[in-house]
Amino acid sequence: MSFLNIYTSLKDIFNAKNIQGVIIDLRGNHGGDMRPMLGAISPFLHDGKVLSFVSKQKQTSVI
Repeated sequence: MSFLNIYTSLKDIFNAKNIQGVIIDLRGNHGGDMRPMLGAISPFLHDGKVLSFVSKQKQTSVI
């Protein structure tokens, strides 16, 4: 999907009325750094904590 198609789809979603939810299929992501993936879906997320990690040393990292 091209950037223009994505932009048009996002614009249509944000301008639509009565949307109950959005399904974002991220199955094509095979791991690695998830920050770019979170950046891509950020327009659909509220401000605040999205997820957190707990290390072996019991230290929590919040994103």
